[in-house]
Amino acid sequence: MNAPAHIPPAQDAAAAVTPALRFVQEPVHPNDEGNILLLLREQGFANLQNVFEPDSVDAYRAQLEAAIRPKDAWYCPFVLPDDSPLAIEPSRAPRLRQLLRRVFSPITPGANVALYHPAWLVRPHDPDPAIVHDWHKDGDHLVLACRDGHYDYPPNITAVMYFTDMTPAHGPTYVIPRSHRDPRLSPYAGTPEQPFLPRKGDVMLWDQRTWHRGSARTIPGMRIAAIFLFHPLPIANDSVPTMTPAQRRALAEATDPIDQLMYGGLWGTQRA
Repeated sequence: MNAPAHIPPAQDAAAAVTPALRFVQEPVHPNDEGNILLLLREQGFANLQNVFEPDSVDAYRAQLEAAIRPKDAWYCPFVLPDDSPLAIEPSRAPRLRQLLRRVFSPITPGANVALYHPAWLVRPHDPDPAIVHDWHKDGDHLVLACRDGHYDYPPNITAVMYFTDMTPAHGPTYVIPRSHRDPRLSPYAGTPEQPFLPRKGDVMLWDQRTWHRGSARTIPGMRIAAIFLFHPLPIANDSVPTMTPAQRRALAEATDPIDQLMYGGLWGTQRA
């Protein structure tokens, strides 16, 4: 396995560093937003363009490469420490947040969204084939939710970011388009695959009910993929609901986490 020469000696992963990544502030045009949502619904993935300022991405990727550390695990040889200030920075992008509020239901502007898990996959080029993820789904293998022309909105959505202009040599993710809606489409039925080839400032929104696989980077450098999983919060209103006195008392007395959610909701004592 090829170990990158740029990995520095281990140091405090939480050392102060200001992420270089900058965000495009202009909202996605409503027409473009509608087309992206339709593509995501119909084919299972869509490219959200111009999320990051392109001239900031190279510097941010350099920060990521400097922060990556070796890990003593054959299946995960390198990691971005999860306490790094770099680790969740892409989730702050306004354009990403705009689209995420629309992907879970037809209601406008949609539910508020939570970052469930900010995963990072870091692999060397030409890796051991055993650590390259093969074809799989992350749910609904029988396509029960979206069969026969019906469509169920996804329980979660993934945003994948590579922070480089992708080509097949960079190790993109491959998917089977529309396999979240048609059980006849699968890699085992000879269905054609399609790679994610975004630009460095883009984000791929992706329904993990599609068949998908990783691939190996075949040119020098690290394969870095940020795979952020988002899910909707069970309220669309931006305002915090008013609690009754009985609710406030029940929340103050609650010791069980389930009771705290029941009487305080996602905001807990902030509502009291």
